[in-house]
Amino acid sequence: MGRTRLFDFKVSIYFAAFLTIIGSMSAEARLARLNKTEVAKALGLSEGTKPFQMVKRHLIRDLKACQVDPRYVDQMPQVLEENAVEEVKVQGRVAFLSIAPALYRYRISSFEKINFGGKKETGIKISAQIYFENYDKLNELELALLQDRLDQAAEKWQMFSPYKYPVKFHFTLAKEKSNEVISPHLLVGKYTRGPYFLWWSSIWGYHTISHEMGHVMGLDDEYSNTPFRKMTKCDRNSIMCTSGDPFPYHYYVIFRRGLCDNDLDYNL
Repeated sequence: MGRTRLFDFKVSIYFAAFLTIIGSMSAEARLARLNKTEVAKALGLSEGTKPFQMVKRHLIRDLKACQVDPRYVDQMPQVLEENAVEEVKVQGRVAFLSIAPALYRYRISSFEKINFGGKKETGIKISAQIYFENYDKLNELELALLQDRLDQAAEKWQMFSPYKYPVKFHFTLAKEKSNEVISPHLLVGKYTRGPYFLWWSSIWGYHTISHEMGHVMGLDDEYSNTPFRKMTKCDRNSIMCTSGDPFPYHYYVIFRRGLCDNDLDYNL
């Protein structure tokens, strides 16, 4: 990693605590419709359980607060259609490990699926891109293998969707850097555990990439509160704990943002 990127990361660490405090102070003023406890209960989670604690933690660490009632996310295609919203560009920062204000960037859009009976059904598509800063130095085989793992990661996220409407995930490699992509450096043939916004590895399997794409979509790690505290006893089956599987509350955290930044009519 170059000195400039190392300096930028250190600056993020130094100022993160201040930014987190400011975000927490204004969080209640930025709540949307439900508080964090009400959201967890509306998702059917029992108070005191690990999922209940984790969904609240994800909402706390999102520096762009938004607690839309889960029942509207359950009907998201209809909400977007009735408000003539075809696509939402999502961008914000999550307090990564409760310290570094790390970027998340992705798109939420509607798509139509034709069922076997010929009936059209509207679904929701999540799109995210990764650009490697050393992209020009990667060969075609390395790029093809990375895209294949991104495709497998997208299939994994698609497989566990809790929603009744069609859901599609689309993860791709970007050829150019832009303000719509996360842009880490790729370590070729070497292992790393991130952070995801600085380094990726060419030898990661798709399970690890599925976890890292969770970060790209604004989820934080669940395995520790901060680097300076003891380990959290998170659910080892969770994708954000040990690269397990996505849980229903992960989808709520990701999808809800499509209903946050728009003046939408929720009268369904």
